Amino acid sequence: MQTAITITSEIIEAIRSLAKGKGMSTEDIAVEIGVNQTTVSSWLNGRIKSIRPAQWAKLKPYLEPYLPKDTPTPTQRPNPKVESNAEFITEPLPTYPVISLAAAASHNVAMIPIADFVEEEALEYVPFPFGHKGDFAIKVAGDSMLPWYPEGTYLLVRPSARPRTGDRVVLILGDGSVLFKIFLERPNSYVFVSVNECDGCVIKVRKDDHAAVRAVYKVIASLRNEEALDAAMKENGKHHFWEKYLEDNSQNGSEGT
Repeated sequence: MQTAITITSEIIEAIRSLAKGKGMSTEDIAVEIGVNQTTVSSWLNGRIKSIRPAQWAKLKPYLEPYLPKDTPTPTQRPNPKVESNAEFITEPLPTYPVISLAAAASHNVAMIPIADFVEEEALEYVPFPFGHKGDFAIKVAGDSMLPWYPEGTYLLVRPSARPRTGDRVVLILGDGSVLFKIFLERPNSYVFVSVNECDGCVIKVRKDDHAAVRAVYKVIASLRNEEALDAAMKENGKHHFWEKYLEDNSQNGSEGT
């Protein structure tokens, strides 16, 4: 995956000049290059600070007549990587759109595809080394995900992945509450527990209760690889509360709850 192109003031002015010179609205420009009107508006007002390479390839020919000849080439975020003999090579680091917790809570999964919603609501694009196409990032605000993810943390999530028992997830409840939990699947229910025993409550949801949970997004990475962290903890004999919870409930015959 290629990196995003940083939007410069020259690009913004060129888009405005294109709209004025050709008598095109932001909707007209969006149709020409195959994006949403909201995306073009977000480029202009600074809400989105970068353009994906595929979008730039379509937009650039329209802008060239309006870009000053001495305009510097838009930059991409590089990923310096060390090789032997202390040599450096530049390798593109994939970037992903970021939305706020509030935006994640407001998404209507039944009406708007998540890919379109994230594109429209993107605050910025940030690099992650563990991502796949379709992933996006959520920026943590407040203390709802403490102590593991403090305010300002970027969480890369994968909306296309079905969560499995033990996965870290961003849980969005029916009332809009956004929480960080561990996902457990039981025969008749889904259970969401905290990483730490004393951190938050256990939430149980029947599998046939379609109103209780709005969305569940598997966390792929933050500032660390989640699966690698779990493996390291187990190698050192350390376990999470959710594992003890699962073992205790299995032993006392409550598997079906």
